Amino acid sequence: MKLRTYVIFFLFAALAPALLRAEENRDSLSLVTAEWNEEQLNRKVTFRQGFFKGNLFESNQIISIIEIKGAKKKRNSPYFAFAAEEELTRTSEMAVKHDALAAVNGNFFSFKKPHNSVDYLKINGTEICGNNGGDSRRSFNQTGVMTIDRKGRIAILKPDSTDKEWERILDAPDIMTAGPLLMISGKKEPLEESSFYTTRHPRTAVAILDNGNILLVTVDGRNTMAQGMSLEELQSTLGWLGAKDLINLDGGGSTTMYIKGKEVVNHPSDNKKLDHLGERKVANSLLLLFAE
Repeated sequence: MKLRTYVIFFLFAALAPALLRAEENRDSLSLVTAEWNEEQLNRKVTFRQGFFKGNLFESNQIISIIEIKGAKKKRNSPYFAFAAEEELTRTSEMAVKHDALAAVNGNFFSFKKPHNSVDYLKINGTEICGNNGGDSRRSFNQTGVMTIDRKGRIAILKPDSTDKEWERILDAPDIMTAGPLLMISGKKEPLEESSFYTTRHPRTAVAILDNGNILLVTVDGRNTMAQGMSLEELQSTLGWLGAKDLINLDGGGSTTMYIKGKEVVNHPSDNKKLDHLGERKVANSLLLLFAE
């Protein structure tokens, strides 16, 4: 019996990597060969939405993606900006206020006024809030940084220090800290084993592709028809779509994607229904604007 048990264990250990690769290949093939609903919002911005019925990570998934080519503040081009309100406000309302072409929710927040964010935020050169927390170490939601330069171009950075003052040395008028950082320069960042990482939730993310295009991404969740993703699943999904840099934003009930003329296009989960009406009020958002 002992020899038989050992042989079974040895065979499983030998076959496990191959079985895992086969599963990954199946999931990646499901993703890239899916029939996405696609719409060209303008010549540089595309919206697509994919519905997966049990064939992506053996789960039901709804993924919404806005892809932006050549974002830069110049005539007839899209560019990025952050928005924040002193009171918690819906992403769609911030988008309408700033006449945004599109928007997703921003970083993590609490219910402490003003501004509510628990992570670093600077808008138009004004520091809105710093990285909050009880010690000098960065929490998981402070491991990545998005910057927007004066031309409206976005970048994703990895702090080279645990110092929570690091963001203040950056030469950018707009800075938002979030996380976890999932990929940088094409390399996957290590993930923790805590439930925030391993449990499936609605997710919001920003990715920069190898070709320089930007993806704004939402994954719906907390519904039998849209089960959400773990961070490893999100990391793999965006990696298969060509992400070079990838950062996770606030998710769960905050996950929202808005498009001008369409309103909310994903399925926010706060009302526990698979519709577009369950949008949560949040502290800030990432806007896609358009220069006429």
